[in-house]
Amino acid sequence: MYKPDGSIYIGHFKTGKAEGKGAFVFADGSYYEGDFANNSAASANSDFVSDSLRYKGGFKNNTFEGDCQE
Repeated sequence: MYKPDGSIYIGHFKTGKAEGKGAFVFADGSYYEGDFANNSAASANSDFVSDSLRYKGGFKNNTFEGDCQE
């Protein structure tokens, strides 16, 4: 699914919302790869990568959650 701001979601949907495994690539090239629940990043172990940060760890409601593993 392409967004007007140039970002894109690639993955599973359920009732029109991101659900399950997927990846979200932001317009600036940074990305999140992991699980989604009800259109939000929600995973105990996923990746977020940008020019200045590499985070491997948990996410809840599109927010870093828990300890960074990397």
